[in-house]
Amino acid sequence: MADPPRRKQSMRAAWAKSDGQSLWEHTLAVMRYAVSLCDDRRLRGVLVRAAWYHDLGKLAQGFQRMIRGEGQWHFRHEVLSALAYLAEHQPLGPLEQLALYAILTHHRDLEDGELLRQLHQEELLRQRLEELPAGLFPPVSEMLSGARWLLEQILDRDRRFPLVSEHTWVRGWLIAADHAASAGLAGAVQVEREHQRPQWRQFQREASAVAGNLLLEAPTGAGKTDAALLWYQRNREHPRQRLFYVLPYRASIEAMRERLEAIYGASCVAALHGRDLEYAYLRYLGDVDAEQAQQRAKQDVQANRLAHKPIKVLTPQQILKYLLGIPRFEIGIAEMTRALFVFDEVHAYDAHMLALLLETMALLRQLGALLMVMTATLPDFLRALVEEALGTHARVCAYDDPELPQHRHRLRVLAQPLERCIPLIRQDLADGKRVLVVCNRIGQAQEIYQQFSDFPPRRLLHSRFTYRDRGAIEREILNRSTQPQLLVATQVVEVSLDISYDTCYTEVAPVDDLLQRFGRVNRTGAQSEPAAVHVCTVYEPQRVGHVYDLQRLERTAQTAPDGEVLTPDVTWRWLNAVYRDFTQTERERFERVRRLFRSHLEQLQPYHSVSVREEAVLSLYRTVDAVPESLLGEYQDLLSRRGWLEARTLLVPVATGDKRLRLLKGGGYCVARTYDAELGLLGSQEE
Repeated sequence: MADPPRRKQSMRAAWAKSDGQSLWEHTLAVMRYAVSLCDDRRLRGVLVRAAWYHDLGKLAQGFQRMIRGEGQWHFRHEVLSALAYLAEHQPLGPLEQLALYAILTHHRDLEDGELLRQLHQEELLRQRLEELPAGLFPPVSEMLSGARWLLEQILDRDRRFPLVSEHTWVRGWLIAADHAASAGLAGAVQVEREHQRPQWRQFQREASAVAGNLLLEAPTGAGKTDAALLWYQRNREHPRQRLFYVLPYRASIEAMRERLEAIYGASCVAALHGRDLEYAYLRYLGDVDAEQAQQRAKQDVQANRLAHKPIKVLTPQQILKYLLGIPRFEIGIAEMTRALFVFDEVHAYDAHMLALLLETMALLRQLGALLMVMTATLPDFLRALVEEALGTHARVCAYDDPELPQHRHRLRVLAQPLERCIPLIRQDLADGKRVLVVCNRIGQAQEIYQQFSDFPPRRLLHSRFTYRDRGAIEREILNRSTQPQLLVATQVVEVSLDISYDTCYTEVAPVDDLLQRFGRVNRTGAQSEPAAVHVCTVYEPQRVGHVYDLQRLERTAQTAPDGEVLTPDVTWRWLNAVYRDFTQTERERFERVRRLFRSHLEQLQPYHSVSVREEAVLSLYRTVDAVPESLLGEYQDLLSRRGWLEARTLLVPVATGDKRLRLLKGGGYCVARTYDAELGLLGSQEE
């Protein structure tokens, strides 16, 4: 090995970053961060060596001129770093190979064309190796010999690296540490607080005693989140161990982020979803000006997206993008290894997403992760699939908890359209009741809402508001002092909103969705009698058919226990009467997606990302974000003034199949529809 004191001196003088940070400072920062990420002592040693060598190639004269703005240098510094490591670590054992490949690929994949060309072009490689400081590196001839050997290894088509292996973990942690250190972060955050309360419910105490995988079934509003956090604290082995709290919707994630920040501190909790930057911007906007809000939001989200905070609240899509094999996907796999996962509201997923989720759970178990699945409504056949994915697990059913209210709702079936209930709703409002109305279509919700134009304490909520307006509406609804007496909403009310109305009127939906809607009524069971929940069973099939399976709607209506109190037994009977199994279409889709995704995971291997087309990523979502035509002028004006983040708060989620979508110059979408701040996006009676 070359003279360590001289190499250290050279690293102190060399630049690693264009801001003048020395190679010595950056290398130490990466080493420290890598150690804070990895809890495996054996692999920590590998990571320290890999971090020490990963940027040594930057000592080359040409790189130092380039980083100081004194010319161009077209060569990959990590090639030189890897060859130096290879020459100084002979014979090359399994642990040395882990470090070697991580060093070589901490920017590019193993079969990257530029890396391969530079290893192959021996004369150019010789010139670049000769630019390294004399006396600080092995002889050029040894490093050239190593390049020939390394190229043969890379081109060996019979060699495969298992996905669940130390190759994945070491590469992932090294890249994660490099990114975090480059962002100026000192080390991975540790959780220092505990979720505590003087008294817990029986099912929460049971969940807190489970060491290992867990399936929890509990009614909406019972305290599933508390049970999940107690399970997390029971199974957490050290303060840095990661918790991934998986939820289906952005609004759910933001509400959960606020709750977890209040418990564990903002420095420990990250929210990850498709619009996390806009949500962060809107949070800061009330306290500082737009420019400062934009800067703080960018800093927050950058830290959240790194392997930095130990608690992440996210959508399944944020996990799936790593499993699809995006560049540097090993970061995500390494983070998920031996982590703790809570999958909440699993009843909300369709057959496509459920198939992806169950295969993801199977992989997570191979990675040594522990899983907790929570649901309020899970029919027997779906429970069997989830239990198969969980493997060995405990099951806690809160419906058996005597401390929970058992008689919160009484079902009233109305054989009429929801629109015919306007007089009944007005009477309840006149009696002082707080009324929730839930529609299956946005156009329907807008129409019913306008029927109460003479009733000021009202609010409309659905998914086609701008992010700016929806955030304001949700804050108003969640605040007890500003909560409207009448709330007209769509399916968005089914999850995450911690609200409790006195009664509700809803168009028929699949029974599991209805039960979620009922969960926003008499939530804590405080009313002396079960609250009336009204279900209207007359609807327009041609308009609702694209939202729900019509067979599910018919079976829900036919088997509805009209007039009965929805006790656990009644609820489960109704649920299983509707959901005996997948429909044929659902079954075919579930099996096809599961088979294809399983095959994909079997082919995925470290050092080799997959070229994921934008369409494949978009297929994980049902909407794209678009600016309404009526807001396009304001949107473009903000962009011209570099208020790009504020401009993005004017976007609205729009169905990917909306024929009025068009691409904008420079990227993004516009939808040819009018927007109203009170009513949301207009122009579709089908939604």
